[in-house]
Order: sequence, then structure tokens, then C-alpha cells
Amino acid sequence: MSNQTQSRLPVRRKSPPPRVVENLTLQQVGLGPFATVFIVIISTLPMTGLLIGLYYQRQKHYATRAFGRTLLMFATFLHFIYFCVLCPMLVVVGVERLF
Repeated sequence: MSNQTQSRLPVRRKSPPPRVVENLTLQQVGLGPFATVFIVIISTLPMTGLLIGLYYQRQKHYATRAFGRTLLMFATFLHFIYFCVLCPMLVVVGVERLF
């Protein structure tokens, strides 16, 4: 009778303690210095930096979350420069050439 009351669902694995997940560096997670530099260079493209930053911000390791937040701030700053400085400058230069 006791066998019928037990659930047949698989046993869930326990997650590691938070300190084990939190103490990993970027290199231990798989993001070495070359990968980090490559990601920062790629994130200068419009919208790409925002998407990469959002992706890394949602990871479980503290180092990748911090890297994602840094990329997100960097990409937000670049988009501000793109839309508030470069685009108006291009419009002004384009209008001056037309007239």
C-alpha cells in the first residue's frame, strides 16, 4: 500500500549552494579575456550590445551577470550617442548638402 502512495516522478536535483555559483570568475565560466574583448567590440554595433547585455544579465553566475550589466550600460550609452548626437549631425550635414 505504501508503494502506491509514492510519486513516480523523477527526483529533482538540488542546486549548488549560492557561494559555489557566485565565486566563479569569467574565465572559469568560459569567458576568457579574448572572448570578453570580442564581445565588447561586437557590442558597439547598434542593438547587438543591448541584446548581448540582456542575455548575460540573465545568467546565474555573478561574474556573467555583472558583465551583462556593464555591457548593457555601455550599449545604452552608445545608443544615446547614436540617436542624440550622430543622427542629428547626419541630418544637419545632409540638409546643408541639399541646399
